[in-house]
Amino acid sequence: MKRTVVIENRGGHDGIATGGHYGSWARVWTSRQGVATYHVAEENHHIGKPGRMTPHKDYVAVEVSTTNMFNHEKDYILVEHKRSANPNLRGSSSRERYELLAGIMPAWASFPSAWQEWVQERAVQEAAADHIIAKVPETREAVRYARQKSSKGNIRRAWDDVRWLCSDAMGKEIDYPDGSWTAVRAIPIRIAQKLGGFRSPIPRPVWQKRDASCSFLLVSP
Repeated sequence: MKRTVVIENRGGHDGIATGGHYGSWARVWTSRQGVATYHVAEENHHIGKPGRMTPHKDYVAVEVSTTNMFNHEKDYILVEHKRSANPNLRGSSSRERYELLAGIMPAWASFPSAWQEWVQERAVQEAAADHIIAKVPETREAVRYARQKSSKGNIRRAWDDVRWLCSDAMGKEIDYPDGSWTAVRAIPIRIAQKLGGFRSPIPRPVWQKRDASCSFLLVSP
């Protein structure tokens, strides 16, 4: 197996207020040392002309290959896709996901996709909405309105109204991440959990910590 993976694709500028290094990047993990190799296939680093703000852009792609030690029934080669979110942009995503290149998916890497699927389950969404209304009855109309929204920004703003009503009722502020689409869809679930006593009709995915004894970092930016 040979696959090209972009491990660096970030850019930005050196401005004081909004400068930084933002965009997508990745790390390649294997089940153990020696089952894969890599070499740099393409590498570009660009720095713009100095001025009020000096822009920069970095791009690195590597070619990953299996070795004769790789066992398709036991080993894995996995890409951890990540984003460095721009905190100055509302809704800038720091989404994380895993892509299996070869072998079997380890349990610890399956959580992000399982969480995304669980969050979007209609039964879970309905249960969260019902729980919010049961806990804070004055949110009924705001919850109904929020559930009718379809665009990311409108969904977030509508659930923010619900959040403030719940925060007032609890006497403390409710907070939650809202950068990615999955995070926005999870807002009613987060609120329901903060109110206490929420029980999902579908079991929540269980996060597992990466086991350092059976994972090897092959390459990162």
